[in-house]
Amino acid sequence: MSPRNLDEKVWRFLGGQPPSREFSELISSDPEAARRLAELAMIECAIREEALGAGSSSNWARGRLFLMWGGGALLVSAMAVFVGWALTLSQPVAGTPMVMQGGEKVEGLASEVRSGKTIRDSEKGFSLVFAGEETRLEVEANAEIRFEETSAGGKLVLLDSGSIGATVSPQKEPLRVVTPHLALEVLGTAFDVGVSDRSSEVLVDRGMVAVEVAPVSEPIPLTAGSGWKQDENGRGSSVATARYVSSSPVIDQGNDSIWDSQAVKVNRFEGDRMEAAPLSNRDHSSQWRAIWNEKALYVLIEVVDSDADSSNERVWANDSVEVFIDADNSRGTGFDGVNDHFLFFEPGSESITPGVGALSPDPGISHEAHRTVDGFRVEVCLPWAGLGIRPRGGLRLGFNVASNDSDPGDAARSQLSWTPKTGSDWSRPDRMGSLILSSPEPGERGVTN
Repeated sequence: MSPRNLDEKVWRFLGGQPPSREFSELISSDPEAARRLAELAMIECAIREEALGAGSSSNWARGRLFLMWGGGALLVSAMAVFVGWALTLSQPVAGTPMVMQGGEKVEGLASEVRSGKTIRDSEKGFSLVFAGEETRLEVEANAEIRFEETSAGGKLVLLDSGSIGATVSPQKEPLRVVTPHLALEVLGTAFDVGVSDRSSEVLVDRGMVAVEVAPVSEPIPLTAGSGWKQDENGRGSSVATARYVSSSPVIDQGNDSIWDSQAVKVNRFEGDRMEAAPLSNRDHSSQWRAIWNEKALYVLIEVVDSDADSSNERVWANDSVEVFIDADNSRGTGFDGVNDHFLFFEPGSESITPGVGALSPDPGISHEAHRTVDGFRVEVCLPWAGLGIRPRGGLRLGFNVASNDSDPGDAARSQLSWTPKTGSDWSRPDRMGSLILSSPEPGERGVTN
């Protein structure tokens, strides 16, 4: 607030206008504002003294006016102290949940939140904020949510249906969000959670979230651009975003800088072709990234493999990677022969091998697969024309990436998959993960509808 505006508010108060809450909070929290109030109060008392003392020089009058002046200053000081004390008492305890709608507090809903009741607003939705924190939950209309405290003093949010977007400031104790299908734990991050009758899904915007689901024994760490979906039958699948880029990466053996800022997705699950677990990350580990523009979907897969092997007749028994795409996300129980693509890439080979029962590779697909110092690397350009769909921000594809490792003289091979798959899942589009095309940032081109 400018000095001029402050003086105007102080003069109005000294002139008899009742103090607003904003003015009272300013005086109690800003020492400079309180000092200015005292200064102007003294000036006001001096003006009154001069007015009342005009034409009178008696000691009695001067004494009376001196007491008035001093009493006025003391009164102002006492008032400032009292206002500060009252406001301190009125401030909610740090961490207290409050409900906001359109920038206004809704005490009725807030009291229900604090009592652990299920709350829902079918029309507007609301924001759940916490006193003294930047933590904020944006609750969409029709979402049903409850709030409790954990035994350790942390926050517990129970989301029974609908969607929330959360921005969580650093916490001493993890904030937990529990849905009918999964639970997640976070110390500070931003993420979205949605619940339907048949599944729950979380997607991390920044930071890290640990997801707890059955039957996975250990929490699944999710980083920016990654997510998880768990259905009513206890089956889970990975979710990720592909960022929009205005330019295209060069598909060659070089390290295009466009990949450097893209989120990495780790293949952490044993695949359906797993015959022996990797001995270490050096023996076999893999990760991938994806980006898109109007022309194509681009995928970079990096595999760590200590021993190269391409001696087998079957591509999936060699060192290789698999890319699966259900372009229209139809999620059938078998390849539909329309736009389900299952492709194998081997390092050092210019060929693309289709999976059994899948479509032949579109001739517009380009790739580069080559050995590296610590394994091999595959870059793929998948034109949208060949996939048979028109891209747009928010489009969801069925998707998976897996890496195969075969070591010389060892009949057993290992496979690592981005999304869990077992048995015949390799031919089941409904068992794949989900890749979501992120919308272009403001100012970027891109199809959004």
